[in-house]
Amino acid sequence: MPEHSESTTTKTTTSPVIPASNKGLGFMTTLKKYTVTDINNLIKVAIDSESEDEKKSEGDVTIGDGRCTTALASLCFAAIEQLGLLLRSDLSTQAMNALKKGNRDNALSFFNYFRNKPGFVSVSDNEVNAMYTVFRNKITHNLFPKHNLGIAQNKLNPTNQLVININGSISLNVNFISNYVLSALAYLESQLGNINNTGFIAQMDSNIQLIESAEETILKNQYNNNTTSTSEKAIFTQWLPNFQF
Repeated sequence: MPEHSESTTTKTTTSPVIPASNKGLGFMTTLKKYTVTDINNLIKVAIDSESEDEKKSEGDVTIGDGRCTTALASLCFAAIEQLGLLLRSDLSTQAMNALKKGNRDNALSFFNYFRNKPGFVSVSDNEVNAMYTVFRNKITHNLFPKHNLGIAQNKLNPTNQLVININGSISLNVNFISNYVLSALAYLESQLGNINNTGFIAQMDSNIQLIESAEETILKNQYNNNTTSTSEKAIFTQWLPNFQF
């Protein structure tokens, strides 16, 4: 009886090529350690303050004080702009502009990325532009919105509405903003931690390198500018003794 030999082939699989540093995941880890912790701490301050407010008499003018609402909103806007910068697709040509004057464009990048992601409320470009004009710029530079607009943080606020109406005053819903940022950070961390997302991981690694290079160029240009005084240069070299200007 003849023997039949079976031909076997060995399948070779190619492991995903991920940048050794995975700088994007490292950046998310840093944000999780500091930004997420700070956001959660500020939320706790607000919740504790609400509990104290419940003990006060109706009409007490101090109700709502001490909730760190502007601080939380400012921190969330900073995180939105950081993440939006990282997610931009034009940094090969626009990195320096993005760092110098790209706050609004970075925010547009952030909300555009999450617009079609499951579980995220869609925030349009028009809403982002309006939010930056009447809320973000007022909160971060002038402390308070104008024109009978407000900012609100309360555990009863919905987490799916950018703005809400409180006693006839349109207010930025900080509960929405903080929840959105925390969800975005968790989502990006999971995407960057997935070794199968090679393209996304490589893009974030490249973007961080472009940002770091642009930051160094801006610093060198400032140092070597003819208008930079000798005493200011001395401060730079004192604070950055190992930097090659």
